[in-house]
Amino acid sequence: MSWPLRWLVLAILTGYGLWMVPGSTYLLSDTQIYVPMLDRISDPTFFTRELVAQRQHLSLTIYDETALAAKWISGLDYESILGAMQALSRLLGLYGLLLVATAMGLAEVPAMLIPAVVGLGTAIHGPAVLTVELEPVPRGIAVMLSLLALGLAMHGRNRSAGLAGGVAFLFHAPAVVPFLVAFALFQLWQRDLRPLSWILAAVVVSVAFAVLQPGVVEKQQFFSQIDPDWEKLQRMRASYNWLGMWKPWFFWNFAANGLVAALALARIWKHLGVRARFYALALPLIGLLSLPLGWLLMEHYKWTLMAQVQPARSVLFTVVMALTLSIAAALFALRDSKWIEAALWLVPAMFTVLHGYLWESFAFPLKDLQMTGLAICAAMLAGWFASRKLWASGLIVAVAVLTGWLRQDVLKRSNYTPLENADLTAAARWTRENTAKDAMFLLPELARSGESGIFRVRAQRALFVDWKIGGQVNYSRELSFEWWRRMQLVDDKKRTFESWRSEGVDYVVLKAPTPFASGSEVFRNARYAIYKIR
Repeated sequence: MSWPLRWLVLAILTGYGLWMVPGSTYLLSDTQIYVPMLDRISDPTFFTRELVAQRQHLSLTIYDETALAAKWISGLDYESILGAMQALSRLLGLYGLLLVATAMGLAEVPAMLIPAVVGLGTAIHGPAVLTVELEPVPRGIAVMLSLLALGLAMHGRNRSAGLAGGVAFLFHAPAVVPFLVAFALFQLWQRDLRPLSWILAAVVVSVAFAVLQPGVVEKQQFFSQIDPDWEKLQRMRASYNWLGMWKPWFFWNFAANGLVAALALARIWKHLGVRARFYALALPLIGLLSLPLGWLLMEHYKWTLMAQVQPARSVLFTVVMALTLSIAAALFALRDSKWIEAALWLVPAMFTVLHGYLWESFAFPLKDLQMTGLAICAAMLAGWFASRKLWASGLIVAVAVLTGWLRQDVLKRSNYTPLENADLTAAARWTRENTAKDAMFLLPELARSGESGIFRVRAQRALFVDWKIGGQVNYSRELSFEWWRRMQLVDDKKRTFESWRSEGVDYVVLKAPTPFASGSEVFRNARYAIYKIR
């Protein structure tokens, strides 16, 4: 495959992934937190009374420096800049998966089936993470760069792998730790430590940026224990960190993925070189070992730092490698015209991509099994042609499109439901243009809805409280209890709106039909009404 065709196919897969499946979102999840932080760093007059923007935890990432530099150079808004960062990282991640596939001995055209299917992403139940993040957040960018680094390392391009791993570390260190551990072990085994200099340089740069970080930065408590009261809040709001609260089938699912990875690796072992064997064995194993490690450090030692590092999320690499290795085993079976074997190897990969898990129970609706079978047949057809015809790269793209359509439109397993609407955007725009920068808003009926966070970002105004910022309970004890105090106030339905004045609230935003006897109405549209109470 020529390099223009290779990058064209990868670009098409990236575009489909961004606009269709798995999709991309903005202000649906953690960007509701990151964007106010970026606004406050770039202009300290914004969010002066916003709880989450005053407790920033961006000091150990170049995510903010990259976004701010791009904004200064281009003049674009953060939505465009972060979207571009996400698109580039996904493209590089898919290229990394292609490198992983070719390092396993597959020809480049059939190998394209691996980024086509794995690039559709899947949910990791338990640690609450996605293999392909929907939002342009540091973790999502770092995971994609980790896959690039893995592909380069499996091809023996160690310096480039070290550089890619170092950049990933600068975006989100915990996400790249599994690769860095495997990379360091392999280089120690080979007695070649020079590629690790890029990782060391990344650590130095990260520390330097932390020291020079502008704005208000949250002081992290790295070497302390989570006390019982704080633990109670974390278990309530961030249960994904506490393995004792996970459902039993989560662990069976990870064990099943580990078994698939092991069996598939045994099937293709003879086709792999030393590097491919090492990384294909190390990454799934490191992911599985992260589970007992996460339990020990969180449930037993209750180490504050681990609430932020979230080591159990490393099991993501077990799932990714199980998908990759099972598809590779299917492609090798197809090359030998072993159709039944190929179909069996594709079962775990296609079922996981379609359903978000490999093992939960033995009772599946007939429709689910039918759609899985259809996806397997399409993948087998494309894989068989790909080993014989160059134009079959188009069929591989079709497999991605078909599988994405089956998941989202037929099985109705969409990754997200859009929350933003024109009326909310209009209310936020009016607020941004007609109220003081230091005004504080309250959306009492929507405090537990993502609409509150969207309003915060679009209006560039502080919120008294919302559910989303409670996700920061892992980072700050002080923020945790102040957030929970405010949530309890909002949950008190007997509280009069006039009493919010004593809490510093300037405006109340209600659903338009909600009656409000006092206060001065300053804005209204079909869905929302804004009242000035101070």
